[in-house]
Amino acid sequence: MHAEITKLIDMKDRGEKLANFQVLRTSIMPAVLTECGFIDNAVDTAKLKTSIFIENLAKGHVNGLVKAFNLKRKAAADSNYTIQIGQKLRVKIQ
Repeated sequence: MHAEITKLIDMKDRGEKLANFQVLRTSIMPAVLTECGFIDNAVDTAKLKTSIFIENLAKGHVNGLVKAFNLKRKAAADSNYTIQIGQKLRVKIQ
């Protein structure tokens, strides 16, 4: 996930880390926790307010999941991924 996300966003790479977080440890399914910037950092906050940054962030997550789970695309008519973030932003990935 980390490599795919950092390819598409313009942020300092703080590295990939492993930790024994309860939210990951007690999950009954594969789980990953990502930090996508910090709202107490003015530069990160400005980026997090832009559609292009959020779209690239979403694409990085999708690409990471595709690689992590070795997912294959469906037939041509159904070959796009759609991600909905909240009520407003929908991202199509081809």
